[in-house]
Amino acid sequence: MSSAATLRTGAVYSLLGAMAALIVPHTPRLPDWLMLTVLAFLLWQSLATALRWKPLSRWLLAGMSVAATAAVVISFGPVPDREGSVVLLVLMAGLKCLELRSVRDAHVATLLGHFLIVTHFLYSQTALLAAFLALILLWLVATGVAFQDRNRTLPPVRILRTAAVIAGSALPLAALLFLLFPRVQGPLFGDAATPGRATTGLGDAMSPGDIVDLGLSDEVAFRVDFDAVGVGAHEMYWRGPVLWDFDGRTWRAGRRANPPATVRAGRRETGYRVTLEPHGRRWMFALDVPAAAPAGAVLGADLLLRAQHPIRTRTRYVVRSLLDYRVGLEESEHVLRRALRLPPDANPRTVALGTLLRTRSGDGHGVLAEVLSMFRQQPFHYTLAPPALGRDSVDEFLFDTRRGFCEHYASAFAVIMRAAGVPARIVTGYQGGEYNNVGNYLVVRQSHAHAWVEVWLPDQGWRRVDPTAAVAPGRVETGSALPWRDQDASRARDTGGWPSWIDARQVLDHLTRSWNDWVLDYSAERQRGLLRYVGLSDAGWPRLAALLAAAVAPAVAALAALRLRHRPALRADRVDRAYARFCSKLERVGCARRPHEGPYDFARRIAMTRPALSVPVDQITLAYVGLRYAHAAPVSAAGLEALVRAFAPRRVLRQSGARY
Repeated sequence: MSSAATLRTGAVYSLLGAMAALIVPHTPRLPDWLMLTVLAFLLWQSLATALRWKPLSRWLLAGMSVAATAAVVISFGPVPDREGSVVLLVLMAGLKCLELRSVRDAHVATLLGHFLIVTHFLYSQTALLAAFLALILLWLVATGVAFQDRNRTLPPVRILRTAAVIAGSALPLAALLFLLFPRVQGPLFGDAATPGRATTGLGDAMSPGDIVDLGLSDEVAFRVDFDAVGVGAHEMYWRGPVLWDFDGRTWRAGRRANPPATVRAGRRETGYRVTLEPHGRRWMFALDVPAAAPAGAVLGADLLLRAQHPIRTRTRYVVRSLLDYRVGLEESEHVLRRALRLPPDANPRTVALGTLLRTRSGDGHGVLAEVLSMFRQQPFHYTLAPPALGRDSVDEFLFDTRRGFCEHYASAFAVIMRAAGVPARIVTGYQGGEYNNVGNYLVVRQSHAHAWVEVWLPDQGWRRVDPTAAVAPGRVETGSALPWRDQDASRARDTGGWPSWIDARQVLDHLTRSWNDWVLDYSAERQRGLLRYVGLSDAGWPRLAALLAAAVAPAVAALAALRLRHRPALRADRVDRAYARFCSKLERVGCARRPHEGPYDFARRIAMTRPALSVPVDQITLAYVGLRYAHAAPVSAAGLEALVRAFAPRRVLRQSGARY
């Protein structure tokens, strides 16, 4: 008979299902051999429970545990990293599910499930994941309640209700601990992203096809709260890396530092707060042109904000940007020569076109007007699926394919201008954004990634020119790269509101943002702000610990009162407690007492199924019945306790050679 036969069958299936729900989401990040092995363990235990198979030998389970540990050490080293530690925990949880012999084993496996919940937060900490894991937590609590119902009298609805009461009773205490427990600097579970991996997609180089990949991503790059309305989508150019050096196919920022650019501010400016998602780089995005660097950042010569360290956690900063400005009116000769450099023998047709336009137009203004007119009037197409380009990518784009994304137009425009003697550089970043009406903030996604050009004219300095706007003005007016978004935006303007699915998307993003603000980003600084708000500005560690104890004490008292309220009216005395320990020892060797069995019936069944235990079982049973039900007993209560302490069913069965 299966070892799980003494357990509630439905509870066993519930535990195995909860384990599978916790382990399967780890599939993309853990080895395939691990997932197949653990799922095989769960399937085996499901069949063993259904078909009442005998339990696996403890020696076999011990050997499997040693082999599993050795496999982890070989794969991840003697000191496992994050993945190795998760692999080891998943393996041990799966092995424990093969050892469901008693209620104690079931509770240990359930406890391992609680630890598995935490492992998911090592990789992601989103609101959706937290909601999913909260349901799994309730599932595990309900499973524990079902295992504790040894008489099998509680229906599933009652079990769920009891689990909800238990979980709800813990919420006030959890909230107090979250708010008052001293916070440490840095993210709660360390860097959830893979170290060194940038998630913005924008780099310090740009080749054909790089930004196209971002145009297909809906991942959030950053969110923006404006102080006041007044910035149109056509003005929302979020400045990122500036690219100077061109090798004929790829633009790069280069390592050569330029002298600081001079900025003449006009009257228009705006203030806003940016919440930047981690991306592993140092740059911080801001509207052209930042008036000054926020705290913890510097404003470079290319007017790009840079943090002191790579941004690996969600970062907030406040910026003021100039909307009316002139940059670089007195630019150095060194910078201008760098902005004119082209590789020899690359894209000869484009270079010839630039030289011709310069001869025909006479100055930079004329060249600029002619190139934009060419993009508007000739059959150029804006597409997210441009054809592949060869070595002379600009020539092939301008004269052959004429189909491309913003990076194609920016690269071609910059090469033409340089060939015509007009200094030019490429700026990468984001353009536009989606306004969230629910939370009144702007969401800038990876699909808003963009590239534009800055040209230098003697009377204007560096002037922003977006050649993509000449081909696809809707890209700039709506601030979106995907054509289907342009169509939805147009439909929204026609109907006077957003489509209904956009509303749901905005609500979800607002909930995500609230989760980030109030849970994930509850830092030590924000905790100090909360304490100052309640009048505890000078709260040190001792005072904070005392405050936490005072706040937790009522919750503990309430839980204790609730516990006492639901306890049976007749509390077990020494005799009952001793007999309960006796039954618990027998349960651990697969001899659980059935709900309908009295002491004598239980002892007779043990004598039939485990003859080696008959003598000590009969002795303890006679002592218990005599103390509980008769006026005279062979031993006292202390004697019964001594008999139970000395009772070692595992040792007796091993000496007799019986399996258990």
